[in-house]
Amino acid sequence: MSKRILIVLPRQGGSRSLGENIHFAFTRMGHETTLFDFGRYRDGLGRLLKTEDDNLITDLANQALVVKSLEVKADLVLVMALSPVHPFTVQMLKNAHIRTAHYFCEDLRSADHWKPIIQAYDDFFIIQKDPWLSDLKQNHYARTFYLPHGAPLENLNDPPLKKEFNAIFVGAPYQNRVLFFERLAALNVDFRIWGWGWDRFPLSPALKSRLMDGTRWLSHAEIISLYSRAKMVINLHSTLTGKEVDENGDFLNPRAFTVPVCRALQIVDRRKSLADFFVEGKDVVCFASLEELAGKIRYYTAHWNEAEAIIEAAYQRTLSGHLLSDRLNTLLSVTLPKQTPLPHQGIPELAEQARARLKQGNPLSDDDFLHLLAENILIKKSTEETADG
Repeated sequence: MSKRILIVLPRQGGSRSLGENIHFAFTRMGHETTLFDFGRYRDGLGRLLKTEDDNLITDLANQALVVKSLEVKADLVLVMALSPVHPFTVQMLKNAHIRTAHYFCEDLRSADHWKPIIQAYDDFFIIQKDPWLSDLKQNHYARTFYLPHGAPLENLNDPPLKKEFNAIFVGAPYQNRVLFFERLAALNVDFRIWGWGWDRFPLSPALKSRLMDGTRWLSHAEIISLYSRAKMVINLHSTLTGKEVDENGDFLNPRAFTVPVCRALQIVDRRKSLADFFVEGKDVVCFASLEELAGKIRYYTAHWNEAEAIIEAAYQRTLSGHLLSDRLNTLLSVTLPKQTPLPHQGIPELAEQARARLKQGNPLSDDDFLHLLAENILIKKSTEETADG
């Protein structure tokens, strides 16, 4: 059964790109999806009000989020990590019988900003298994669930592109990556780099010559194009341990699932979580040191027929169970299990109930005020659209 899903995006970052992929996937799966973009609201409200007061703008955007959710009669509001949604806003959505979920698609070790919000949502999804999953369930919130990344659907049916690059890396310049690729460049390995922020580092001439674009965020379409035009894609996860490669890494980044559907050979840092998804040597190539990566790039450059077999195996394995649609079906089975749906009341009906309470002399709740505000906004919007027409 088709669901009405509203997806909330932060201003920037990896979770924003993932939210856009999720929007596309839900639509492809037959659901009615709406994007709520905090970045656009931030810019638009700032220009309209001629202010840079982030607190004021965020508060107004939160009000707009509730109004939008009521307007589209959302069954589910899915908030992506780092979106500035207040717990009070989440409660208002829940009061309106809208299911709420948060996808914290970030490393739980890197920050603790999940702690104040985890209990606000009906369901909370993370990309790390035990011990994190057990700890969060037992000590923070029982309705915490594991939801790993999956391959986006946008380019599944695209024909293979001509290979223009030997080996590439696309990603942000975390400290372990800068040190690692500096040493790789010194070994005279053929590779190229793209990613916002690399131009801010004092790179050696050898690494700087391999930097193709380090000044901006690349769009999802640009990243897909680069992966598809590369023979090999290096996937080096960021680390917080000080090590260049963290073999105890407990999650895989989105790149791990995107590269296979782009028909490129993925060479990824060896991690304990990798075995849950891929078989080393069969559908993925791994490394644990600089020397091992350099050796494998050179080996598969010279033995491309072996690389092609691994690429095809990875592609088929990803299609068989690691697509983003597979993950989202799991998410929906948790957030919207098969049951008698709650009645959806439109904004006019909710506003009319508020007016009736007011006429009876009863105090209005915060929700009542919001429904009256939402009705007024929709009336103005309808009037403006009629005038424009």
